[in-house]
Amino acid sequence: MFFHSKHSSLLSLRVIIIGAGPAGLTLARILQTRGAENVTVIERDVDRYHRPQGGSLDLHNESGQAALRAAGLHAEFMKLARPEGEDMKITDKHFSILHSEVSTTPPGPSPIFGTMFTRPEIDRTQLRDLLIDSLEPGTIRWGTEVVDIMEDPQGASAGPYVVRVRPKVASGDSGATARASDGRDGLALPQDNSGLEHLYADLIVGTDGAWSRTRSLLTPVKPTYSGISFYDITIDNADTTPLTSSPDYPTVGALVGRGMLISLEHGRGMFAQRNSGGRVRIYANFAVPAEFLDMPENSLEGKSDIKAVNAHIASLFPDWSPTLLELIAANTNPVTPRKIYALPVGHSWSRPPTQPGSAPRAAMITLVGDAAHVMSPFAGEGVNQAMADSMSLADHLSWAKYDGQLERAVVEFERAMFQRVEPIARETSDNLVMFFLTEDTPRSLVNMMKQYESWWFLTKYMAGKVVQGVFGAKH
Repeated sequence: MFFHSKHSSLLSLRVIIIGAGPAGLTLARILQTRGAENVTVIERDVDRYHRPQGGSLDLHNESGQAALRAAGLHAEFMKLARPEGEDMKITDKHFSILHSEVSTTPPGPSPIFGTMFTRPEIDRTQLRDLLIDSLEPGTIRWGTEVVDIMEDPQGASAGPYVVRVRPKVASGDSGATARASDGRDGLALPQDNSGLEHLYADLIVGTDGAWSRTRSLLTPVKPTYSGISFYDITIDNADTTPLTSSPDYPTVGALVGRGMLISLEHGRGMFAQRNSGGRVRIYANFAVPAEFLDMPENSLEGKSDIKAVNAHIASLFPDWSPTLLELIAANTNPVTPRKIYALPVGHSWSRPPTQPGSAPRAAMITLVGDAAHVMSPFAGEGVNQAMADSMSLADHLSWAKYDGQLERAVVEFERAMFQRVEPIARETSDNLVMFFLTEDTPRSLVNMMKQYESWWFLTKYMAGKVVQGVFGAKH
């Protein structure tokens, strides 16, 4: 059982979190709810609106939602979430519907199971805003770049790390605004001759994503290309954007439905996902060499004619249903090419053991989320595991309430994270192969879904018996 009250260790622990994504923000929020007073999140973006945050994601009960419960934000999350976003259609390239799922109507938690079996969707921007707005004012230093991290001159076992940062511009964010560099909370020191500000930290947590710079302090391993590239397309006003190829689907929104439409063939796939605000995100995926998107005709660099771009992307789906290709033709926005990278399955790092008789390390560096284990998106686990990492790290820090236990807490957190994430990363890697590299896709995916449904029904049935046995018994 972990401690959730205010502990002397958390009250005094100086934590610097590098990166204001879901992982870093979740960690900051949970630590603050447990009494941590010296938590700073460093973010290069000048404010929360600096760049798009991506499409929707589903939060799993045992990971992302559990982290929000620990953060005291689950009720607010459910006000924003879209349980109907769990709807799904799987088709082949001819638009033959092979599998269809429709979530509970009206959508919402089960009266018996609550949210135990739900994975409601939420836009990434909404999730990030929810977390940002929950933090103490001044927690996030917007527009700040980490230049380097140095051990204290007295030695890492004797004192904290020194993080040198370069403030870029003043924050214009209306939420948690930039912390003043006045030494408040014992985190900041005056600038040096180079104009860099010095921050002290007992714990540095790299939540700086797939291309984490913090990672290089623990391991030289970098993500490698997964074999899949895609075009990221956004359609606004999907419910009023007309389609003409099928009378059954008069608009983009009608075709995609309330959740996701997945269409596959060997080497290609189209994922169309409902977002909030009437938007639909389309991901046109290809199993191609890493150089594919670097070719002039595929990079889209300098191409401003949206119709020509749409036509080029559609040409990469020969023999596909006109109904599916019309989704691409309906686009009126710039398209972003992207490559998917991942760290090796089972990636971890080790630390030199503390020498006998020496004091435990008083300052530590660790990683969570994509910085620790970036994986492909084909199991929907990236943000969920990132938030689970943050919850787990906060739990381990909560019991490290005596001097000298910080090192033990971090090492045990990392060991638990490696064990939890490895099978999930393997599943994600296997799903990539099943989606794109098997000759019988999408039937292989449909067969897996049917097996999953059988297990899902049995799990619900058994859980119902347990609930009835515990709460329905007469006492």
